[in-house]
Amino acid sequence: MIPPGRLAVNRGHRTGSGRLPADYLVAVLRGLGNGSFQRPVGYTADGGPSAVAITDLNAHPDIVTGNPGPDDAYVMRGEGTGRFAPAAS
Repeated sequence: MIPPGRLAVNRGHRTGSGRLPADYLVAVLRGLGNGSFQRPVGYTADGGPSAVAITDLNAHPDIVTGNPGPDDAYVMRGEGTGRFAPAAS
């Protein structure tokens, strides 16, 4: 179980091909602290991310995606409210 306020990352795919679709969304599910989650909130990460990480770039948790293209990454900056700004490359 992930305690409230903590974040975890996992990636997967919605097709049987083993590849992520181009319209892949990063879904954030905030834990309620009782083993359940709030409804997912999706953030678009164009390019079909091949890696997703959470790090601290601005004093709040931020989402960074690595995409298959060379030097192709997106950052969704945390707003400190559990929400993230739209992806910027």
